[in-house]
Parts: sequence; structure tokens; C-alpha cells
Amino acid sequence: MSTIELPLTRRMRFYAHALVMTATGLVLACPVAWSWRLVCAACVASSGLALWRRYLHRRPVSLQIDQDGGLRCRLANAQTWAVAGVRPGAIRPWLVSARLVGGPGQHCELFVPGTCLPESLHRQLRRALIGFRLESDAMPTK
Repeated sequence: MSTIELPLTRRMRFYAHALVMTATGLVLACPVAWSWRLVCAACVASSGLALWRRYLHRRPVSLQIDQDGGLRCRLANAQTWAVAGVRPGAIRPWLVSARLVGGPGQHCELFVPGTCLPESLHRQLRRALIGFRLESDAMPTK
């Protein structure tokens, strides 16, 4: 079993805050009355910050890969669960984006830029996500 630690880098924090600020700035640049602009900008900024806080509490901190291809995910809020499904978004050498699904109500967004991990660990993560199989799928059928 190998464990891949998934760090939250300063660059990822910067990009998240820059995205919220850019969206808020675009709303403020709209040609409507200032009262509507301020209300919409406040809504965009508060929803962006709320989503970022939610991601920080539910983000994956580490991923354990078994020899048989099974995955276990540990979240920032200290939950650990077995991954029952992987919905890949983008699995590329420069970015891994996927949704890990556990039991009912258990899911998390996996977002790992290529610069966050050493190349060998990033390759191992990509191979584990692409080759993921449920334990029931690994059993031979009669």
C-alpha cells in the first residue's frame, strides 16, 4: 500500500482568491446601476468564499492506493473512507481533476496540479485513477 499526500500549495490558494476577486471585479464592471452591482458583487464574493471554505474542510489530504487497485481517501476534516467510484474530469500530466465517490453522501473533489507533487507521485496518482476498479469488479465472474 502506498500513500500519496496531497498538499495545498500557496499557488493554489492564490489562484482561488484571484478567481473570486476576478469574478467580483467583472460583476462590478457591468453597465447597470451601482446599487445592483454592489449587491451582485457581494453575492458573488460571499458565495465564492463559502465554496472555498467548504473545499478546505472537505478536500482530500491523502490517498492510499492498495496493491489490488483499491483507493482510500482521507479528508481534511479527518474522515477516511473507501472510494467506491471515480468520475474523472481531466487526468493529464499537468493536472488531475476528478470526483471521488464513497458511500451515500461521501464525495470530494480531487484537484492536483502537476507542480504540487513530484513527477513520479503524480504519475502514480494518474495511473491509480485511470486503473481504478471496485473490489466487486476485480472478482472473476462465473
